[in-house]
Amino acid sequence: MKMEQEQEAWKKANYHYKTFFKEEQRRVDKRKSDLSQRKAKAKEKASDVEENWNCLHRFYLATSVLGLRHTISGSLERESTRTRIGHEEVEARLKKQYSKLPYSLDTLHTHVNAAREMTRTVEAELDSRFRLLTLVLDARSGDLHDTSRSGTASAATQIVNSHITPAPYAPTHRANDPHDLFRALARVDSMRPPRQMGDGARRAAKEVHRMEENGIAGSSQRTLTEVPPTPKKAPGTPRRGNKPRKGGTPGR
Repeated sequence: MKMEQEQEAWKKANYHYKTFFKEEQRRVDKRKSDLSQRKAKAKEKASDVEENWNCLHRFYLATSVLGLRHTISGSLERESTRTRIGHEEVEARLKKQYSKLPYSLDTLHTHVNAAREMTRTVEAELDSRFRLLTLVLDARSGDLHDTSRSGTASAATQIVNSHITPAPYAPTHRANDPHDLFRALARVDSMRPPRQMGDGARRAAKEVHRMEENGIAGSSQRTLTEVPPTPKKAPGTPRRGNKPRKGGTPGR
């Protein structure tokens, strides 16, 4: 749609300049015929001819661009070489330069459009990247708004939520939680190459490793103690039926 509009605009501009060129050429031809008739009748002087040619401002501008000047006889002369040039040659030169004008304008228009599209693309890419960085920083600092209830989460928010998971033991998240800060610092230190670690961080890592090897770090964890089984009755205990009753008749 945009390409069609641009082509239509170029067609209108081309048609306008062609019409303008034809009208100007018709006016120049008419003025030339009038001047030739006046020369044939010998009713006007060369000064009048010079004055009539100066009335054409566009033609005077074209001759000044080409480096030409009028002579007393009414012909044109190049200032650099002092050679006389006829009006037909001047018109041929103007037409030759005019034929290159549409191509130059079209090329310039193409370059301007390409630069404009490149600017828009770079601007959109930078906006998306900075928007994603803002969401990541908000998620790490605890300022990310909860959009899961309304169901209007953007694609960038979904990406951030998929990569950053909340801690299971902290259901209520506070803004600027120190635990999140320490976890972020620990994550950054773990991803840092050993060559870029400072002396303090290197000593702390060695101390933690030594404690884990000695079992000190795991001693604070709670363990389940097994309960001993219930002891059985001691052997040799007489049963209740073998004991004689008191006060009873023997033999019963």
